Amino acid sequence: MKTFSIHFFLLNDDFSPEYADANHDGKETENNLKFEWEDEIVLKNEVLGFSVTEENYLIQGYLPDDSVFSYEIPRTTLIKAIGVDEEMTTFAVSTELIDSYEEIVKGEEVHMNVYLKDYEPYTNPSPGVFIVSNDFPKALVALTRD
Repeated sequence: MKTFSIHFFLLNDDFSPEYADANHDGKETENNLKFEWEDEIVLKNEVLGFSVTEENYLIQGYLPDDSVFSYEIPRTTLIKAIGVDEEMTTFAVSTELIDSYEEIVKGEEVHMNVYLKDYEPYTNPSPGVFIVSNDFPKALVALTRD
């Protein structure tokens, strides 16, 4: 395995496949979008493998006063890409946000598509991390309300 990319899609709950089938050969249109947005992340370094697990996710970083914070986020799906020097890139999504996901392997390329439900409020604190609002640490929410 050499390259790894992940594509996140926010499903549009208002998309009508029936309308698309009846009027546009099943394709979305400007007024009937399948996705509200999409975001793709491509890793630059070579990847040896990847895994998908359901476990808690540790969000950590620094507060404005340079003190360290660390919070455990429950019920997440972690997608981990393992690099050649055993460096790990982790993508984390609250499991209840995921509608579905698929892995596409073509030779030495791995691509993942992750489809997110649009009716569940969430926060996106960093690229590739999507946490339902109820599970996001309240102490960190308070910092963003200045």
